Amino acid sequence: MKVAPTGAIDLYNSGSGPVTVNVAALGLQSHAQFGRTCHPAAPTRLLDTRSGTGGRTGAVAGGHSVALTVSGTHGVPADANAVVLDVAATTTKGPGSLTVSPDGTVNSGVSGPYWTTGQTASAQIVVPMVPLIDGKVVLRNNSKASAHLVAHVVGWYGPTASGSTFQPVGPVRILNTRTGTGGKAAELGAHATLRLKVTGAHGVPASRVSAVDLNLTVPSPTGSGYLIAYADGTTRPDVHSADYTSGRPAAGAALVKVGTDGEIDLYNAGSTSVDVDTDLLGDYTVDTVRRPRDMGRRVIRGCPGELTPGHPTSHDSPSYLLDPPSGPGPVVRR
Repeated sequence: MKVAPTGAIDLYNSGSGPVTVNVAALGLQSHAQFGRTCHPAAPTRLLDTRSGTGGRTGAVAGGHSVALTVSGTHGVPADANAVVLDVAATTTKGPGSLTVSPDGTVNSGVSGPYWTTGQTASAQIVVPMVPLIDGKVVLRNNSKASAHLVAHVVGWYGPTASGSTFQPVGPVRILNTRTGTGGKAAELGAHATLRLKVTGAHGVPASRVSAVDLNLTVPSPTGSGYLIAYADGTTRPDVHSADYTSGRPAAGAALVKVGTDGEIDLYNAGSTSVDVDTDLLGDYTVDTVRRPRDMGRRVIRGCPGELTPGHPTSHDSPSYLLDPPSGPGPVVRR
């Protein structure tokens, strides 16, 4: 999220009644001089309690947790400072939510998806990994009933110069299937794929772009399903970028690798056609020298391009910006 020159951000409630909002800062993106870069990755499944991937077989009972090794495996180095995960709950037996925390910490969880009974829900989150004990994170089922848990790693950030730096834009709507923005005015069919060009426009360079930050919205679904966003020209992963249910608008944030042709694919895994809105929030560019438009700009965002050393949000647990909840951790989403 881009920050105004005053250092503030605005939160707008478009609903008809008041809501309680909890906000936590996970990090600040600033100049490249700090030498920490983002490494977007093709989604890799780390945990699936349905199949035993990750060492756990069987649904996680309500109020229970499962520990998952994330650093030093699946391409994530042992000295990574944060990891970007896509976490999901499925076969849910009651309403609840999922919290992800660095192992060995207390009251430092990052909230993932919330769900109702029987719903599959997912969210993309960033988990600070310093200090991270034994390279693990802990996924806690905050429901009173059981749920199967699934987790993919989609990126990490650490002290290497070979990664990408985040370049904020917009947000800019680059796809609206109702109006034809980004293509033709037509719903995305069931089990159909839409190719979307994301480079060379809207302030995104034509080359050297490794990934983009997107917000995906299904505004008026008539059935249930989910969207998958992934790099064009690659094998489609089984990762949920945005889950939707009939009659309920749904949105999801996604860090998506870009294909060599500068395009991404959007796949509708549902059984009905849906309209899709896609908003571009920024790009991750492999730059040895920062472009002028980025200098002096700080951004609170999901997969940090660089994280300012010395800030408690750079190395410690999430810091509250608004009232903390009474539960086991802050309610935070990308």
